[in-house]
Amino acid sequence: MRFFKKVKEYQHNENRNIEVLSVNDSEFCNNCISTSRYSLLTFFPLFLYWQFNKLANLYFLIICILQQIPGVSPVGKLITPIPLSIVLLISLVNEILEDIKRRKSDSKINNLKCEIFS
Repeated sequence: MRFFKKVKEYQHNENRNIEVLSVNDSEFCNNCISTSRYSLLTFFPLFLYWQFNKLANLYFLIICILQQIPGVSPVGKLITPIPLSIVLLISLVNEILEDIKRRKSDSKINNLKCEIFS
């Protein structure tokens, strides 16, 4: 399963005809800029992947899992996941806000007027 769109590869061995103000431009890729990291479908899987690639978050996740085993933990089962959940929640809000800023910036750049040479 792919999370990202595959860009069409251009065949370098073929001749390329460039038509000015052509209607049939579907053969070549567009110039849209996309710097946003997530889409609506891939947000949670990629967010969790990036967060648990951080060694500290992975360590605390393992500790939280071990603390859920009866006889291993001297404290209650709900005490240990709370700090990790707070850190993940703050990171989640931060990632959402940053991705919204990226999308707005992309939209602003993609909607700029450009000059067409004919």
